[in-house]
Amino acid sequence: MARLHEGIAKGARGRAVTDLTIVKAASGTLSGSATLTPEQVESLRQGKLYIQIHGEKGLAPDGANLWGWLLR
Repeated sequence: MARLHEGIAKGARGRAVTDLTIVKAASGTLSGSATLTPEQVESLRQGKLYIQIHGEKGLAPDGANLWGWLLR
């Protein structure tokens, strides 16, 4: 599973914005789209949006394996 999240600051975790589609494979693709509010667009500009990927054997407490911030 993969989700787009909005952190409270650059590099900080936060709430989920939307789910993304992910192909289950050792190597694959990640895709998705979301309509962002003006506030979320500003969060994107500030580097607060990130993608969180969960694996079948992820780490506690939420099963996440990887976080990747969207930065310019």
